[in-house]
Amino acid sequence: MTQGTNISLQINSGENLSYVIDKKLDNDLGVDVKLGLSEWNSVFNLIKTNQVETNKDQFSDKDTDIKNGRHFVVQEGTYQIASNVWNQIVDIAKTKMGITDKPEVKPENKNKPEIAQQEVKTAAQLLQEAGISTEGLDLEDIENKYKNITEYYASNGIEKDARGLSAEDRIINYAKGLQYKQTETAFASAYQNNETSSNVKYEIAGVKEAIESFDGKTQASFDNAMQKQNDAFHAAAEQRIEVYDTNGDGKVSIQELITQSVKDEEKRLGRALTVKEKQIVQQEAINRIAMLDQNQDNNIDQNEMAAFVWATAKVNDNESHQSANDITYEEWVTTEETMTLLALPESELTQEDINKIAKFRQTLRNGYEGLKR
Repeated sequence: MTQGTNISLQINSGENLSYVIDKKLDNDLGVDVKLGLSEWNSVFNLIKTNQVETNKDQFSDKDTDIKNGRHFVVQEGTYQIASNVWNQIVDIAKTKMGITDKPEVKPENKNKPEIAQQEVKTAAQLLQEAGISTEGLDLEDIENKYKNITEYYASNGIEKDARGLSAEDRIINYAKGLQYKQTETAFASAYQNNETSSNVKYEIAGVKEAIESFDGKTQASFDNAMQKQNDAFHAAAEQRIEVYDTNGDGKVSIQELITQSVKDEEKRLGRALTVKEKQIVQQEAINRIAMLDQNQDNNIDQNEMAAFVWATAKVNDNESHQSANDITYEEWVTTEETMTLLALPESELTQEDINKIAKFRQTLRNGYEGLKR
């Protein structure tokens, strides 16, 4: 892909420049490179300020926001990046992924006693032992995810990540997150069929038990019940995050949400998305991050995801009906329709639309303040 002193990237139909850069970084470094917002900002600033002559008609001074789907749009065909600029991009990726040119070689300890090798269990065995059904789930996908996680832990010499989660914990969370996505798929199918109600609902594990543990008398019992409830929402948040989180930082970035959202939509449609469809999915992901991101760091962390689960379960509550232990079809519809409204220009919103957005935003904020750790 090198031509002279330039790196030539082939931009195919439906692809954007960041996708092709990410793909080449994966190939060059031999790992699944995951750059955050700050790294992508650095990458595009380098490219913009060091444009190869043949590319200058594609970027302009107005291209400043990598989160805006209309900025940094590259035409289909060949895009060239100067070799020295590409080397700087590779250095950014290496720093992000903790890759060094000379890996540390630890001296062999010849006196170290032999340790009996433990049985290596498959993801399917772990899920079976945990009592988690894999019906309808893609076991090959789950096994690949588990393989990637265990290899990452082994290469970094760790048994648990910064959150205290083992590889086994994370694959169990992943499977549970996929189970919720199954429910969402059923919700979406009912919605496409214009159904006004559905018996399908998702039980948020542990919430009902937490509420029922309150004896109705003492403050200590109430506090204990609230702690159990909060733990249940954070557990649900971890499960949701694991579905999207590919770099293991315990958060969902804009790029991670876009990537998974495109995969989900292509799976639903049974075909690749067009460029226009991908732009729509990308903008929807950006809008969703903007709504849920309470601390304005362009990621969704565990506190923010827990608040989202809470808000979805509570958004339709009124004085006569309150429930936090499950997500019903009607609650999912209200949440998704509210998110869709975010894409509309303010001039097109009705007062009812504005009220719906305001109510969800307030419910989300209440959940964040109440569940934040």
